[in-house]
Amino acid sequence: MTPEKLLAAAERRIRKLEAKIADQQATIRDLRAEARDFAALQAKIVDLKEDITELKGEIKEVTRANHEHVARNEALKDENARLRSGSKSPKGLAVTLEVANRKEAAAA
Repeated sequence: MTPEKLLAAAERRIRKLEAKIADQQATIRDLRAEARDFAALQAKIVDLKEDITELKGEIKEVTRANHEHVARNEALKDENARLRSGSKSPKGLAVTLEVANRKEAAAA
């Protein structure tokens, strides 16, 4: 082989290796970007888990309050029905609400 052909072959090999290096560098940049995105997603997951835990607590509180409201509503409906029927009770609504409060305590 002549020196010119050897030089041309070496230059081709150098360009090929440079292209390979450029591809690898692009791959490394992409992987680093994915790693940053993944880390950000992991942080977001932790935040969302905390939010979910808070919401579960709020759901329990709202459910408890709803049970209390339902018990009071039922007690008031019973008292309303009793009053409409004309029956008299010396304690009236206080007794009905006490029954409702006992239902609430049992539900809690």
